[in-house]
Amino acid sequence: MIQAKKSLGQNFLKNEVVLQKIADSLDIKEEDVVVEIGPGLGALTRYLVSSPARKIIVIEKDRRLIEGLNRDFSAERFSVIEGDALEVLPSLKIEKFKLIGNIPYYITGYLMRIISELKNKPEVSVFVVQKEVAERAVMMEPKNNILSLSLSFWAEPKNLGTIKKENFYPVPKVDSAILKLVAKESVADRTSFFKTLHLLFKQPRKTILNNLAEAIEKTGAEKIIQEAGLEPTLRPENLSLSDVKKISGLIN
Repeated sequence: MIQAKKSLGQNFLKNEVVLQKIADSLDIKEEDVVVEIGPGLGALTRYLVSSPARKIIVIEKDRRLIEGLNRDFSAERFSVIEGDALEVLPSLKIEKFKLIGNIPYYITGYLMRIISELKNKPEVSVFVVQKEVAERAVMMEPKNNILSLSLSFWAEPKNLGTIKKENFYPVPKVDSAILKLVAKESVADRTSFFKTLHLLFKQPRKTILNNLAEAIEKTGAEKIIQEAGLEPTLRPENLSLSDVKKISGLIN
């Protein structure tokens, strides 16, 4: 058996029941194009290939695994792209697709940012991520965070349940979870929203007034917060999605 590469954060999922649940969560239809990130040994890929999807594209960075993927899943509707998903996804010329993958923990935050900034976002995404990440992704005020707000801006995040660490090889240090993101049909100007979100969360323990005042002079920041109908002493975690949208609209 090919050994997992620690440098790539590889932990192969081996529980067939869980793999089936992950694939089913994508709700694959005949017209769908499915993109899988990091197929590894192809455990999840098998379920995707047996689905009615029109096309399956897998993105694999580890060259050792590509020959096996091409051998095991040789079909006209199946193709492998060798490369880093963080670089490949923004260059994909696909208008509509669904995204799935068992994500290495160390790239999760950056991957979510990349997807949030895609012009053509996946209609549905299903990821195996660190349990803590899935829990943070679905948080609501008064304990919001930059991840939950950035995801809920363009999608409906759902935590579909925990996967115990013993279901992976090699066994990671923490449990995982299945995170599902269903894209919203339309969103406002994402550039101004994300710019505002990062301003507000620049120092999460500070008040929203103090954070905004670092980018805008204090009287201007006070006026914006007042017009948004918010208290200047609020901390970023206390803001709802609509609060951030209001502030964004007033700044830009």
